[in-house]
Amino acid sequence: MAKRMFMAIDPPARITAALAEHDPRMPGLRWLPACRMHLTLCFLPAVPEDAEELLIDALAGIRQPPFQIALQGLGRFVRSGHPAVVWAGIESDSPPLRRLQHRACDAARAAGIDPGSERFHPHLTVGRCKGLFHRSLKPLLERHERSDFGSFEVNGFTLYSSILHPRGAEYHVVFRQRLGDVCLADPASRQ
Repeated sequence: MAKRMFMAIDPPARITAALAEHDPRMPGLRWLPACRMHLTLCFLPAVPEDAEELLIDALAGIRQPPFQIALQGLGRFVRSGHPAVVWAGIESDSPPLRRLQHRACDAARAAGIDPGSERFHPHLTVGRCKGLFHRSLKPLLERHERSDFGSFEVNGFTLYSSILHPRGAEYHVVFRQRLGDVCLADPASRQ
């Protein structure tokens, strides 16, 4: 049976806790708890069971030095003409981040998994919208258009499996890879 998986960077708790405090408590906007905020590198909607080990092995081969990124400003993605996601953006184009994202997608391909061809727009999802209009979000986005949400060193990434529930997705760590170091696999992922 295929699993939904994604590779993501997990910001430090100080960053996600600060972002969680910006919850505007607006009807139609579900602000994510700090523990659910991450920067997705690559989403894999269907990973066959027999490809999971190949994927982990390919990800373990990624070598890259740690690097810094900064989060600035809030924005939104639109689906069917309405806001769908509110995100914190990456302050400027980051070649090391783009390289890591490219390598993560290449690892998926090496394992025989199609990562799709969606354009990479680096962001940290902070909220999900349902039934909101653009004008409802406009004051929040304008107030935080240039807000500085902090910077941090990216020293690794995580492969998660994702199970969808009516109340939201449930994430499970499958594998962690440190940058500039050896891999740190979740022992459960190798059984």
